[in-house]
Order: sequence, then C-alpha cells, then structure tokens
Amino acid sequence: MDLKAAMCAQCRYGPPVTPRKVTPTEIARLAGILEGEGSFISKGQAKIQVSMTDQDIIIRLAELTGVGRVYPVRRQKPHHKDAWLWTVNRPGHVEYIIRRVLPWLGLRRATAAKDVLRKLLRTNAPRLRVA
Repeated sequence: MDLKAAMCAQCRYGPPVTPRKVTPTEIARLAGILEGEGSFISKGQAKIQVSMTDQDIIIRLAELTGVGRVYPVRRQKPHHKDAWLWTVNRPGHVEYIIRRVLPWLGLRRATAAKDVLRKLLRTNAPRLRVA
C-alpha cells in the first residue's frame, strides 16, 4: 500500500488553512505567474506548482494565496542558481486557485488547469469544499 494513501489529510497536506481572499488585481498577477512559470499537474496527485530562482516571488505566492508550501530545490549542477518551489496539494485549495485564475489563462494552461479540476472533481467530489 502507498504510504501517502494511509495518511490523514493533515499529515499529507499540513494543517488546514482557509485560503486568503484575493482581489481581482491579485488574481490577475497570480494567473500571470502561473501562465509563465506554473504547472498544473493531473498525473498522480492533482496539484499546482511554480518553480523559479526568485525566492521573493515564490514566498509572495504563498502569502498572496495563504495556501501551499515553499521548498528549496536542490541544484542540478554546481553552476545553477538556487531555486524554490511553491506547491499546492490540498484538493480544496487547488480547486480554489484554479476557479479564480481560469478566466485569465491562455489556452494551453487553461486546458491543463481544467484537466486538474476534472481529476479533483472525479476523485474528491464529496470532500471538496467550494470556497
């Protein structure tokens, strides 16, 4: 059995938090960062990730939304810069972000975001809380 499958939500995703209410301007900014640097991942666990070398922007994403976790990313080669990863794994938080940024995304990212949303609704529908 997969160890993560046996974990409770708090162990898997961290303590439950309520996403921060974001303004239309903040949603547009978030969508721009997700459009340029983000990933909507529907294989395995549905999630949203942004990885970049600008730590201040990654920290700002976590502060702006009030959700997700920030991790350092190990350098692949000695000459590479330090990188940072913001990841949102909790299904309700992923849904919250996608529903707000979807109108701002281009076709390719919107398609990936919709795939994640479909997976969430298929696998977590009874547990999702629409914020």
